[in-house]
Amino acid sequence: MRKTILAFAIAALAGLASAQTPVIGATQPNIVFKQAPTAAPPTVATTVYTTPAGSNQVYRACGHVVIATAGSSGGVFPALQYVGSAHTFSNINYINAGQGLSGGTLAVSAQWNSASGCFTFAPDGGTNISLWLGLGGVTGSPAYLYDVTLERLQ
Repeated sequence: MRKTILAFAIAALAGLASAQTPVIGATQPNIVFKQAPTAAPPTVATTVYTTPAGSNQVYRACGHVVIATAGSSGGVFPALQYVGSAHTFSNINYINAGQGLSGGTLAVSAQWNSASGCFTFAPDGGTNISLWLGLGGVTGSPAYLYDVTLERLQ
């Protein structure tokens, strides 16, 4: 009886595995902008991509911040700005996981604090997407490593 049930389960799983279509080619996200880790991030909005005119596409921004040298106080966060439904959405903080998070920002007071996050959004066609590292009340002389990737999902 066990052999019959086991043989049936293996056959069923084999049938499921062969019926699945691999996720490759046109279904993969298209990276439209990538900034490798840099120690000198901009503190003002920087336009990194302009969406195609008339497009109706979905994008995902993913960022990562590491405090390489601690400062005295304050915090940093990866931020973005875009126009959706003719409304400007600005200063969107998309950190959602990390060590040293306080009030939605990454505390600069401890070396090697790090945080990352992603944000999915649908900007209007023919508009700019800006990405930057936001600073809030930062004192001392902290150094950060910041990288970001912008992907077109569809």
